[in-house]
Amino acid sequence: MLLLRNPHAPVAEIAADSVAVAELPTHNPLSQDYDPPLVFAQNPDCAGHMASITKLMTAMVMLDHISDLDELVEVQESNLRRGTGNFLQVGDVASYRDLLHAMLLPSSNTAAHAIARCVGRKVLLEEQRLA
Repeated sequence: MLLLRNPHAPVAEIAADSVAVAELPTHNPLSQDYDPPLVFAQNPDCAGHMASITKLMTAMVMLDHISDLDELVEVQESNLRRGTGNFLQVGDVASYRDLLHAMLLPSSNTAAHAIARCVGRKVLLEEQRLA
């Protein structure tokens, strides 16, 4: 969800394909089940590209589960995504360190998907081993 500084801005000023704006209460909404009322929504159920905050979470999970940042990852066709910073192609091999750089600085969606695929598999295997 993209929170605008001016929730009363005209629709023409909102450039995002998908956006939702909600009024947040002055009290702590986390202390109860709180569903803030929407002030404005434009395609709120439309699937979009990974946002930067998702990429930061992907990086945090990766750093929690990958001890060798020089381990190599191969980019697969299922990882290819549109967006900025996507210079990676199917068959490219890069280290987690390089993918992390590509994901966070030029904001590569393809690098984010490659990391999520490989780290997600490791997390699932770790959980199965511990169960």
